[in-house]
Amino acid sequence: MERESSGDSKILKKYSWEEVKAHNCASDCWVVLEREVDGVKKGLVLDITEWAPRHPGGDILYDGAGGDVTIMFWSYHPLSLIDNSSSYVNKMVIGEVEDYKCIYEVGTAFHRTLKRRVEDKITASERRSDWRIIFKALMLLLVSAITFWAGWIHGNIIAVIILGYTLSSIGLNVAHDGVHSAFSKSRIICKLAAFSFNLLGNNYLAYRKAHAFGHHAYTNHLEYDTGITGSFPVLRLHPKLEHSWFHKFQYIYVVPIYLFSILLFWFGDTDDMYTLYNFPKRQARVTLSDWLVAISGRMVFFSWYIGLHFWMFPWQKALLDCTIVCVEIGFLALVFFVVNHWTEKAALITNKELVTKTADWAMLQILVSSNFSVKSPFWFHVSGGLNLQIEHHLFPGIVHTRLPDIVPIVRKTCKEYGINYDAQCYDSFWDAFGSNHQFIKNLGNNIANNYFPNFGKTTLKHA
Repeated sequence: MERESSGDSKILKKYSWEEVKAHNCASDCWVVLEREVDGVKKGLVLDITEWAPRHPGGDILYDGAGGDVTIMFWSYHPLSLIDNSSSYVNKMVIGEVEDYKCIYEVGTAFHRTLKRRVEDKITASERRSDWRIIFKALMLLLVSAITFWAGWIHGNIIAVIILGYTLSSIGLNVAHDGVHSAFSKSRIICKLAAFSFNLLGNNYLAYRKAHAFGHHAYTNHLEYDTGITGSFPVLRLHPKLEHSWFHKFQYIYVVPIYLFSILLFWFGDTDDMYTLYNFPKRQARVTLSDWLVAISGRMVFFSWYIGLHFWMFPWQKALLDCTIVCVEIGFLALVFFVVNHWTEKAALITNKELVTKTADWAMLQILVSSNFSVKSPFWFHVSGGLNLQIEHHLFPGIVHTRLPDIVPIVRKTCKEYGINYDAQCYDSFWDAFGSNHQFIKNLGNNIANNYFPNFGKTTLKHA
């Protein structure tokens, strides 16, 4: 971890978390960043109001307003910037948070070694730039336009099926990278890529808030990851959640939930527009423009797709086509998430495991995730690179078409630091999907298995 200059040794004004949380919008934006000052780790309070509009990564920064952005700072930025950031960070420091403690450890020897090797392999100009993802995006848009014309306008059922798959692929291959500001070096192009989520009837802002600053920062962590708690009590996805009699049947009724999961995107993300799940959990301010963006997705989908189709065709035909498209979009968008985190290989975390041990965030990203079909080009492109979930979680700011290049680096570094990378990988998608089924069945029957990581297996080595 970098040490701050002696100029930072001055007495810093102390703020409570409640005071920091109050500054949570673009016109009044504070964030907390962990830095080492004279050998002591502090949660420095930064007033980034004037600088934030120039943030190279775009307005994703505002999702962390009023909270701790340490993990996001480390996961998205290269070491060269992290180690030489004091000059501009110091200018924005206005104080420190009382009783600060980052619940994870960043900047360990493992974390730094991994970042340095990956950054040597993927240059700064390549991390958010690749002709292959542009080609994929253009091809998907072309196919969706053709199948929309042939299926949605002229009623060809084969075209309708292809349209549903193509729209889901846009979400996985284009919108997802856009949400992570990884699709392009251009902030405008990244935002357009992210906005393609709204063309599917979804809400990219709510997804980004819950996904990038919630799930990615605190993966499978009971107290902070809404991916674990969002479906409770219908689904019990964590051994520490209360068990009810009907959960023994969740492995059965989870099937229709998967098939019609698009309803979760349409109607279940309102809370995420209000609440950003970060550390600490706090209320976030949502602007009128945020709500207009959210509503636009529903308006486009329900008018352009559903309304138009029911107007042009008999209701039986329209209902069948809409069901096909909605099932494909929802199921494919969800299934490549559940086979990466809700499996028997992926660890689950609670605050209790962090009371006496400080967990290496980078190490945990490997333990709480699972890959599948690592060497398969087919599954790589079908899933939008999510079959390499470990690599994606370690480096969410790298465009997904470059993730295969860093797999050998991650595997080698894990081996050097005593982490069993291959133990987190399934040979095929079907193995991972079967493990997801068993995971849900086990928790339904109140069988915990070995879902909690043993921090003693990996010795944390700090730089």
